[in-house]
Amino acid sequence: MAGFLHRNVSGSACMLFYNKEAQKYQVKLADLEYCKRYQATGFHDPKSVSREFAAVEVSSKRLRTNMLPPFHRHYYHDLESLFWLLIWYTITYLPIDNPEAKQDIVATINTASWKTNIFDVLFPREHQSQHGSRAHFWDNQTRVYDNLAVEVQWPEETVDVLERLSKIISDFHSAYTTLHRNPPKDNAARWPDAKFSDSLYEKFTSILDDVATHVGTLDSVSMWDLMNNRRMMNKRPGEGEDDRAVTKRRFDE
Repeated sequence: MAGFLHRNVSGSACMLFYNKEAQKYQVKLADLEYCKRYQATGFHDPKSVSREFAAVEVSSKRLRTNMLPPFHRHYYHDLESLFWLLIWYTITYLPIDNPEAKQDIVATINTASWKTNIFDVLFPREHQSQHGSRAHFWDNQTRVYDNLAVEVQWPEETVDVLERLSKIISDFHSAYTTLHRNPPKDNAARWPDAKFSDSLYEKFTSILDDVATHVGTLDSVSMWDLMNNRRMMNKRPGEGEDDRAVTKRRFDE
């Protein structure tokens, strides 16, 4: 993939599977038809990016500084998309290290607060509000993680581990700043590949390894499943079902 942008990092494009022979997890990328060579200055289809996981600069369609070159996607944007995909996953699936305590943990969780104060803040449906919330989180993550522990009632020790993902944000800031302070010479439309440091990728990997080492991995709870299960428990028979489900239930009765 050296020299290429993926441009469509998403849950369906990043596949994680366990290799029994190698006894380790491996990741494969799909949707490679969206790839473009970074140094190719031709038109880059703006619709190829997944809005939910777009880098902040890609979402706003402008670089953070008013300078040359004109806005375009680059290597760090793909890595930032992977970061947002990980944030989506870690706030959606509560890891459980002790399955015997699962029911007690789940019983205290406030799913309504999770949707309002966590998920909708980071992944709202409206594009503009998403950009604003995303940029705010990029600058200050404390409030989201505080809400996850205090309002949503996720175990504090779990939130403390997941908050370590935020360490990479300062490294992203440094990488972007270094890049912006060294614009391409001679009005070139792209930065030379050598301007993109491997250090950011190495730090990203190191932080993921640290989180994976400390987070519970024996079980997990989907917040969406938990919220839907509670909603169905509070509904009367037939409420909220589509016509086919109601017909089948009546037939079974």
